[in-house]
This record gives sequence, structure tokens and C-alpha cells, in this order.
Amino acid sequence: MIKYLCPRSEARGNGGKNVQKNSYFYYAAANALFYFSRAMFASMITVYLAGESLSTSEISLVTSAFSLFAIVTQPICNLIADKIQSPKIVSIGCGVLAICTGIAFASTHAFFLLFLFNGLTQGFLNGLVILTDRLATACPYGYGSIRLWGSVAYAIGAQVSGMIYEILFPQAHYFVFALSLLAMLFCLYQMRDQKTSLPKKEKTQTKTIFKHLFTNKAFLYFVLIYCLYQGVATSQGISFPLYMQENGASTALVGTAPLLFSLADIPVYLITDRLLARFHYRSILIFACLIATFRFGWYALLPDPQWILYGFFLQSISNTFILIASVKVILNLVEEKYLNTAYGMLAKGIFPLFVQIGYGYLLERIPGIQGYVITYYLYAGATLLCLLLCFGISRGRKKTGSYQNDTCLLFIIGE
Repeated sequence: MIKYLCPRSEARGNGGKNVQKNSYFYYAAANALFYFSRAMFASMITVYLAGESLSTSEISLVTSAFSLFAIVTQPICNLIADKIQSPKIVSIGCGVLAICTGIAFASTHAFFLLFLFNGLTQGFLNGLVILTDRLATACPYGYGSIRLWGSVAYAIGAQVSGMIYEILFPQAHYFVFALSLLAMLFCLYQMRDQKTSLPKKEKTQTKTIFKHLFTNKAFLYFVLIYCLYQGVATSQGISFPLYMQENGASTALVGTAPLLFSLADIPVYLITDRLLARFHYRSILIFACLIATFRFGWYALLPDPQWILYGFFLQSISNTFILIASVKVILNLVEEKYLNTAYGMLAKGIFPLFVQIGYGYLLERIPGIQGYVITYYLYAGATLLCLLLCFGISRGRKKTGSYQNDTCLLFIIGE
């Protein structure tokens, strides 16, 4: 038996006189600062690289570094967290490294170094996000009520980064990125670490971790569904602005879409905790895939761009439900001491890379709006396949307790 308890008393404060360690404030602030930092680094990167006189192909290679490095950094960071049983320490380490490589990115002009430092920075951030989500799933607060602040902050950060780029100097928003991420690490330090109380003689070995995960058929089945869906969703997110322009959208309309998509996440995150407490995660996954299939199929019919903007909430429903449900799935399928590595295996780096390569090849063969029509039909087909695969997920017997308390329960090995 593995005992893992999370006392609520330490998180309740002292009557509101000051902010206590492990309080809701630090969880919400850390999540907001992380996504604000991510927006600062990534939202203006193509504009920044164009200002560095890189060609279109060079810009594509530099931005693709994220997918390549995420394949390595995310699983390794989470494996280390399981080895030392401390996602908090590994998160802080990832954050410090991301700050260093982010500043290095802003300080160089060489193509190879831009590729290297962008890949490392976003790779460390990608490793960090899973670990911070792992901390956020701990008691006593619902994950959705914490994660919604990330959506608010990302929307703000995307707008502010553009203003900073225009008003100050091109590298300015990368220094703001470093400062906001540093503030995030302070909030992270105030959180409770997710350490499992293992017997003194028991050590978590790499071989044991991978043996457990790669023999867990239910877990591997879900990883297949999740990575297929995220590969399509990530590639679609990259191609969406170009699709909108080909479909006749103005630049202002294209620029407004990401802001609306981010803000639409807020009400969705507010209801996810209740939904997961009421419905089985399989039902939520099926619903999310159904919405995604409808959305991509609708886009393939070339609706008026204004109507696409009116339907901005569809993306939030599908993508956010998948994200939230995946947290619940992993908590139910994987033993406590292997959770960090399990989350790391959800690294989606290689899948969007393959989808993006195929998408680029298709558009070269079939240029213009017709290429996008075929692409979105293929996206719809892929999410329809995900939907059908979701019916293969067993409803099974859930672990006892509510969604936000799953990591604060007693876990019995071999349950």
C-alpha cells in the first residue's frame, strides 16, 4: 500500500490575514504567470525571426524545433520527477533552464543558435507544463478553477507582447518572459510537493517505471488516442491563420481569433470539475471528439470567416475537455509513483511534426483554398477515428473519491 495524504488545514490560511504557503493564490498565480510567460516567448516569434532577416524556410525550421525537442525533454523531465519523487524540484529546475536559454535566444542572431535555444526553451517549458499540471491536480483545489487563470493570462500575454515589440525593442518581450517566469518559480516554491511515501528500501527504478507503463494496455490505448488527437489539433492551430486568410478573412479578424479562443477557455474550465465529478471521462472524450469532428468538417465547407469567429467556443470545448479528461484518465489508470512519467508520455511533439510535414506536402501539391479543404476533411477523419477509438475505453471501476482529491487518497497497488 502507498500512503499519500494532503492535509487541507495547511492550505486554508489563517482567516485571510495573509497568504499562506500552498494557498489557492499561489496555484492560480503560478499557472497564470506560466502561460503569460509562454505567450511572451511564443506569440511573436515568427515576427521576431522575420526581423532577424531569416527566410521563410529558416523560420519554419526554427519554429519546428519545439516539436523535435519536446520529444526528448518532456519524457525525461517527468521520468526524473518519478525517480526522485519530486515534481516540484524538477519543475523549478526546468524553469531556471528555460530562463537561461530564453535569454540566450534573445541574445543571438545566428540561425543554428536560434534553432537550438528556441528548441531548448520551449522543450523545458513543455516539460514544465506537465509537472505544474501534476501539482495543480493535488488537493485542495479543483484543477479547472486553477487552469482557467492560465487562459486569461495567455490572452493578455499575447496582446501585451505585440505592444512591447512595437513600443520598445524586439528583444524586450523575451526579458519580460524571463522576469514573469522567475515570479512563477517563486509561486511554485510555495506549493506542496507531490511526494509519495514509499518504504525506505523501495526505490523507483527506470526499468520498473517503463515496465509498469508499457504493460498497462489501457494506458497505452489512451496514449494512442490522445497523441493522435493532439497531433491534429496542434497542426490545425498552426495552419488556421493561413486557412482563414485563404478563406477571405481580414488580418484584423485573423488576429482576433486567438484572443477569443483563449478567453473561451475560461467558462469551460469553470465547469470541468463538475462535469468530471458527474460524468465518466469516456463520455467526455467522446463528446470532445464529436465536437472536433464537426468543427473540422464545417471548416472544410468554407463557411464565412465571420461565422467561424462566432463559433470560437467550439475549439475550447473540444480541446479543453480532452486536456482535462486526460488528467483524470491518467490518475485512474496509473499508479501514483509513476504518474509523472505517464504524463510525460503524452508528449505530442512527434505527432504534430508528422502531421505538419504531411500538411505542407499536400499544400505544395494542391495549392490554394482547395488544399485547405482537403486538409480539414483529413483532420475531421482523424478526429472521427479518435471518437470511434474512445468507445474502446473501458468504463471500469473508478478510484474512490472526487476528481480534485484523487491525488490525496490511499492508493492500493494492484487495485
